[in-house]
Amino acid sequence: MSEPWSRRTVLKTAGALVLLPWCAKASPANTLGLNGATMGTHYRVRIQKWPVDLYLPKLKRAIEQVLAQTEDLMSTYKKDSELSRFNRSTSTAWQKVSTVTTRIVTAGLGVQQLSAGAFNPAASPLVDYWGFGANPVPVEHYPANVPARLMDRVRAAGIETKPGVMRKAHAAAALDLNGIAKGDALDCIADLLQQNGIIDYLIEIGGEIRVAGTGPGGRNWRIGIDHPAGKDWVLHLNRGAVATSGDYVDYYVRDGKRICHIVDPRLGIPVEHALSMVSVVSHSAMHADAWATALFVMGPQEGWSRAVKHDMAAMFLVRNGSGFVPRMTPRFKQLALQI
Repeated sequence: MSEPWSRRTVLKTAGALVLLPWCAKASPANTLGLNGATMGTHYRVRIQKWPVDLYLPKLKRAIEQVLAQTEDLMSTYKKDSELSRFNRSTSTAWQKVSTVTTRIVTAGLGVQQLSAGAFNPAASPLVDYWGFGANPVPVEHYPANVPARLMDRVRAAGIETKPGVMRKAHAAAALDLNGIAKGDALDCIADLLQQNGIIDYLIEIGGEIRVAGTGPGGRNWRIGIDHPAGKDWVLHLNRGAVATSGDYVDYYVRDGKRICHIVDPRLGIPVEHALSMVSVVSHSAMHADAWATALFVMGPQEGWSRAVKHDMAAMFLVRNGSGFVPRMTPRFKQLALQI
């Protein structure tokens, strides 16, 4: 298997998302399933009411071509990926890249602007510094200050895009698209399924999910959100995507400080607030993926206010002493059922 491009595997996705069957009597014969390895984790596709002429091996190859393209273009773990080449380059001139890459970077820059910098595709130097990049080396001691040169690389990155070209203002600027590219791959697979006449499906990559139509039993898909509070919530969806961002699995401790893999690009340090996880439901997986990260970085107050302001379906799980307190936006409450 190729080197993973993201450390956020299904075991390192706080609040892992799981498909829940409507009833134990649902016949497996009513559902087609495809599974495989990708991006250091796994993918799976579940299909209901497929076309009679559907050739499953061909569909599986097409799905895996989408996933391979994502790695080939945007992996920071592959030295020959398009993104790695852009990051190594010290040129500030326009550089040719794929329209796929510029589309995703452009979307990330849009979330950066709307989130006031809580989401930043140019935060790669900080991710590397704290030991969560392609060559993970945790810091020996918690630093008094993040080196100014690193913050300069992030703040002065000056990333600009046009279809098929991209440039940076700082010669040492570097991109990390782990918080958005997996969601885009989900959306691309959804488009592929629809092009093949499939309108009832569930797609999952490493804990992030997108669904459409109906699941087993002819009812909405049931997506369970598993989290450390000890109580699960179930979302009833017939269209949309779910992504979760959290801090309680992928972390280490230095000098008494808990250092998680999500870095606040505005401050240059891993998040330190009481928020444990955020789950976001959106129209697209890429949107849900990016905003789950952005809201988590913002924290329990700022993130909540932003989610409510933009009418997002989001659930925040906040630490309270030795326990957790869930907080759902009005839109999320419409979708969720506690079990």
